[in-house]
Amino acid sequence: MPFYNGRVVSNEYLQKVGTQGATGAQGYTGAQGISAVSSVLTSDVTIVNDSNQTDILVFNLPTGSFYVGMQFKFEFHALLSYAGTSGAMRVRMFLCGNPSTLVISERASSASDIFCKFEGLATIRSLGTTGSYQATGLFSAFDSTSTIWTKGNIESSTIEIDTTAVSPEVEFTFKWATADPSNSITVKNASISYL
Repeated sequence: MPFYNGRVVSNEYLQKVGTQGATGAQGYTGAQGISAVSSVLTSDVTIVNDSNQTDILVFNLPTGSFYVGMQFKFEFHALLSYAGTSGAMRVRMFLCGNPSTLVISERASSASDIFCKFEGLATIRSLGTTGSYQATGLFSAFDSTSTIWTKGNIESSTIEIDTTAVSPEVEFTFKWATADPSNSITVKNASISYL
């Protein structure tokens, strides 16, 4: 009696089963990707009476992560209060230390604890020590009469970055132009995600 898969079988069984073909070679294993959501705010960030640039979120990517078409999404939801003389506000998205800046013009009137949100995109356009990214952003706030106040920004040209940097930093910041006790923002939710 013949053996098949470590057991004795009949010739009739072998004719029905046939012989097993060779196992194919294993395919190429790609590089490990980064997570879809790279950084999430886990506690409130409040910026009040302060004209210094303040981090909302910051994290480092693994070296060599960038590729052409890689896109980052920056988002926050916050409560906003400001004086009528608040000066401009600045929301910045940084890749490798080089910022894109959305300047939000001051309002003629004051507001207290209104909802606001920011959505921004940054897309890698080229690689290398003189690589580049293109950035866009939209800030929206809703005042006491539910009127929508929006400010959009598209960088007129790409922003130069070194995509070969070791552990490149991705950063999201906010800055008041003028320190005033009435100028405050409390970021409640924020994330930087990789698309």
